[in-house]
Order: sequence, then structure tokens, then C-alpha cells
Amino acid sequence: AANVAHRSEVEALADEAVRETGGIDIWVNVAGVIVSRPIFEVEEDDVERLLAVNLKGAYWGCAAAGRVMRTAGAGSIINMSSGGGESAVPGLSIYSRTKAGLNMLTRSVAKEFGPLGIRANAIAPGWVDTPMGLHSFRDETGTVSQARHDEAVRSRAQASPLGIAGTPRDIALAVLYLA
Repeated sequence: AANVAHRSEVEALADEAVRETGGIDIWVNVAGVIVSRPIFEVEEDDVERLLAVNLKGAYWGCAAAGRVMRTAGAGSIINMSSGGGESAVPGLSIYSRTKAGLNMLTRSVAKEFGPLGIRANAIAPGWVDTPMGLHSFRDETGTVSQARHDEAVRSRAQASPLGIAGTPRDIALAVLYLA
């Protein structure tokens, strides 16, 4: 366990992985948080938290993994982005900002680490049915409305060319492919 907002904890995580396995072949920056609020209601703490976890955490992860991978001359770094990093969604301004930054970080890492034999990619799914997305279906008491959730899954599936809504397994298979 590590708080990715703190560089020292991410570096300790990488050091532990090296001690336990002898190296790092694959590193996935998947930690993320979301705030869903109109821009004029966002608090400073919201901005700081999302930047710390979604952007700084991935930055420190890329750096820690890259330091280890460059010795081996190979590796794969995968950043979990979002379709929100490419298109604006009302209420998700800070989240989208961090994911857009993560997309550029991924491009920068690919250019900088590529000559060292290290690949860098981002996965940027649209809506996926995960606990993180449940914020959209909570009422004022914090309870998830199952009916609203089920309707969202149905409408997302209807809008998809394949007629399905994204699942965590879909993302896991993309990570596996890139790894």
C-alpha cells in the first residue's frame, strides 16, 4: 500500500518491488479520484487532492519505474487515463484537467524513455461500471440509486457500437495487452 500523492511512498513501493522480484517489468499507474461539481463549487482541497493523486502520483510512478527499467533496458509503463481527458464533461473540470495532463505526461514519458527500451501508453476509456463511477448515482443521503445506475448502464450500452457498457474486465484486458 502506498499513498501515490507522496513521492517517497511511490519510491518505497518501487524499491519493495525490486527487493521482492528483482526488478520491475510492468508498472501501471491506476490510482485515481474524482470530484463531480460545477466549477464554481469546487474547493481548493478538491483541486489539490485530484492533482496529487491523478497527476503527481502517476508522475512519481513513471519516474520510479523508469529508474529501475532503464537498467534492464526494457519495460512497460501504463497510465490509466480517461475519455474525460479529451472531452469536457460538465461537473468534471478538475478530473478532466488531470487526465488531460496525464495524457501529455504519457507522451513525454514515451519520448524520453523510448530510447531506453521502455514503452509508455495510456488507456483512456469512456464510462466504465466501477465503484468510482457510483458518485453519479448517489442521492443526498449518499445512497446509490440502483434504478439510476441500471438506467445509466442500459443507456451507455445502447450508445455503444457493440451494444455493451464498459466493465473492469475490458480495461484489465487492455492493460494485459499493453503489458
